[in-house]
Amino acid sequence: MDGRARFLALADPDLFDVPWRVADVEGTEGPLVAPSGCPEGWRHRTAGLWQSMRPPGDPLPPAGWKIHVGARPAEAAAVAAAVAAVCFAEGAAWKVLRSTGLVRVATDKHAPPSLTGKTCVVYPVDDAHAARLVGLLGHALAGVLGPRVLGDRPHGAAPLGVRWGAYAEDWVEADDGRLVLAVVAAGALVPDHRGQTTRPLPEALARALAPEAPATLPLREVELVQRSTTGALYRAVLDDGRCVALKEARHHTGIDADGVDAVARLRHEHAVLGRLAGSGIAPDPVDYWPGPHSDLLVSTWVEGPTLVRRASQANPRSRADLDGEADYDGWAERTCRELAALVARMHLLGVTHGDLTPANVVCGAEAGPRLLDFETACLDGVGVTAAVATPGFHLDDPDPVARDLFGLARTAAYVLDPDVLLLDRRPDLAPHFPGAPPVRAALGAAPDPAPTGPDDLVRRLDDGVLARATPHRADRLFPGGCDQFTDPLGGHDLLSGAAGVLLARQARGHDADPVHLDWLAAVPPGAQRQHGLGVGAEGVALALALLGRGEQAATVVDGCRSPLPRSISWARGRAGCAVALLELGALLGRHDLTERGRAAAADVAAAVADPEVRLAEAGLLDGWSGVAVALARASYVDADPGLHAAAVAALHRARAPMRPTGDRLVVTSAGRVHTGLGRGSAGFVLAVALAAPDDARLRADAAAAARACAAVAPPLAGLLDGLAGTITALRALGGHDDDVARLAQRATWHGVATARGWSTLGEQRLRCADDLGTGSAGLLAVLGTPGLTGVTHVLRLPGTRR
Repeated sequence: MDGRARFLALADPDLFDVPWRVADVEGTEGPLVAPSGCPEGWRHRTAGLWQSMRPPGDPLPPAGWKIHVGARPAEAAAVAAAVAAVCFAEGAAWKVLRSTGLVRVATDKHAPPSLTGKTCVVYPVDDAHAARLVGLLGHALAGVLGPRVLGDRPHGAAPLGVRWGAYAEDWVEADDGRLVLAVVAAGALVPDHRGQTTRPLPEALARALAPEAPATLPLREVELVQRSTTGALYRAVLDDGRCVALKEARHHTGIDADGVDAVARLRHEHAVLGRLAGSGIAPDPVDYWPGPHSDLLVSTWVEGPTLVRRASQANPRSRADLDGEADYDGWAERTCRELAALVARMHLLGVTHGDLTPANVVCGAEAGPRLLDFETACLDGVGVTAAVATPGFHLDDPDPVARDLFGLARTAAYVLDPDVLLLDRRPDLAPHFPGAPPVRAALGAAPDPAPTGPDDLVRRLDDGVLARATPHRADRLFPGGCDQFTDPLGGHDLLSGAAGVLLARQARGHDADPVHLDWLAAVPPGAQRQHGLGVGAEGVALALALLGRGEQAATVVDGCRSPLPRSISWARGRAGCAVALLELGALLGRHDLTERGRAAAADVAAAVADPEVRLAEAGLLDGWSGVAVALARASYVDADPGLHAAAVAALHRARAPMRPTGDRLVVTSAGRVHTGLGRGSAGFVLAVALAAPDDARLRADAAAAARACAAVAPPLAGLLDGLAGTITALRALGGHDDDVARLAQRATWHGVATARGWSTLGEQRLRCADDLGTGSAGLLAVLGTPGLTGVTHVLRLPGTRR
């Protein structure tokens, strides 16, 4: 599960967004933190969530020992004033979160590791400067309480730490082809692995940090199970041989909407486990170890998978490699009856759980289910928080017993059909989920009458997409998913950004607003290092050319001065770049672009024939199926039959890792079955249908993969991992008209009313998105155009030319 989604769902009840879009206004989320002015000659700049101060003089080095200072929201202004006094006196560049509201965001339970615990960041010019600054800051902040940053070398007496890292944002291609944050090492850019630096700490800096003596715990073995920004879960063996769970809570982090931090919740959980000890309902408490920066709750280890994992692995409604719904349903009903009895016994002991979900239930093979994670529990009606609850399983009710009973009923419904969570936004779907608990009030905007079918939904999405456009924002034009906020070109690119939305609307016959085209053409200069058809500058340039902005398309593609990526993938590698460059060459009359495209295509074709070249992913984005689609499209554009032969060879490589099960063919990874277009078997089906329809062996394999795709309804609606992608693959292969109609109707379940028109639920169904990959634009391209017209135009698939 992508942890970014929960954080990006904090800001808006309808859409994914960065929290500082609404949390940084004085008077609404607390006062400003930064000092009101700078010394003469200093440069002051506000960008995003930070306010930066730079002294006059030489520029900063590219990297160094960054000093991170943490603060609790109430003390943030005082901490910032102390940091300002040191930095202004010592001529050190620094930055600070702009408001107490943003400090609260940085300590939120779902904040990303790159933000958690940071209130100020100081940039020394060299090692000696770093040691002096740490000494002065340590003295100024001695005894002040505040969060620490994961991976830092911490100070022994003050809320600060150091880490070697880049001073300015830069990007480098990782081994998987993705652009990641970079740092300069030995004169070259390398990935900046936060918390994993092996650079030795300078002696003077080590002394200035005044490190504490490491604690000695009675442990024989420790294994990390899961880490979050608020702590971690470990499986450990005590010195006496007992197997235990260690649940860590980091101090002054994980602050929830009730203002309760992770340590307060952990201490409460320890008290609750004490009440339940020996009951068989929950782990038994063993000990509680407070520490200087983290507390640890020690409890007995409960063996077995969680209910959500067991359901995802065994439910034939959501796994295309399984049959036998009756057997699964019988197991699910027995397990839920046992769980209901367990909850009833817990209530008799004066405990309510507060967050009953399949993820908090362990399915023991013999002992039956047990419950985990009691941080939101009530003991004799008293709890420390009600603000930490899982979306879809939480009832807004003051009665903790009612909340538990709702979570229990939702859990029972979920293990039969995960789509029951749609009821929070679409209560009109209740007849499709008999036995599911009713929803008292739908989330989001007041619901309009439900769409009557795919055509009705498409009309609503058309209007809603335009209503939600924000050309006044620099970071995005149309709201998208998580990648929009973390990829260098996320707001502009084909899959996450404006390019895909505008092309999908063009495929529907709509002209683009000139203001929107101007926005798309304003590509951030540094982001042009991001290559690719799906996520890079080449894809943005091609979109501009197709939308009638040839001159601006040339400016964007000519700004891509860095070498093409090593990756050969469709989304971010040379295969997609080849397609974009060949098409741009033809559209703009640029022979140089055509030659670059031919060279990239030749490199990809050579990689297909090289057995040493391997792709870890399946599907369109980063798998051999995407390579095949790109080579087939390049062959069509450039009339090169050799590239088509390479496309067929790539499809045979795409088939190799797929697994037969009955009369189906599936893609599996890490115990999961992937049927999507972007990362699963639908990508293979589409590629065979478009690139090798006459290859009998591949056609048979595609038919088997299509049966797997048609057997389940994906839990999302989007093009890459959802219903729109499955519909596209089945349409391309043919012979699945009934399945296509059924899945298209199912896709209407994911359309929801927002404050600004109808949109589509995106990642984890937490919020809506309008992008091509996960949201409304994908449905417009697939359901809003006949056959494959829209999706092939937008994705530049074989057989389309405009």
